[in-house]
Amino acid sequence: MVEALNKPKKQGIAKCPEEDRYLGERRGGRKKGTPNKATGAKAAAIAASGMTPLEFLVQQYRNEKLETITRIDAAKAAAPYVHPKLATNAGRPFRPLAPLIP
Repeated sequence: MVEALNKPKKQGIAKCPEEDRYLGERRGGRKKGTPNKATGAKAAAIAASGMTPLEFLVQQYRNEKLETITRIDAAKAAAPYVHPKLATNAGRPFRPLAPLIP
């Protein structure tokens, strides 16, 4: 009884009469970042195949026997996973680096 009085009260939220919890409060469940069964199965299948989708794309754009357009498309698809995007200059006015003096 004394323990219940020492617990901090949540303002504006009703307490469930049967249990020692608040209405709508979630307890238990999967922790964030833990893969579900489907995600785990996909990861296992990719690992078992020996080649990830990124490795496949890299193999395609390095294959000189394929058409150039196919190799370019594979390189475009793989680029975001290999190279980070450059930062934009949004919101900042353009200023030349050095004054233009003739």
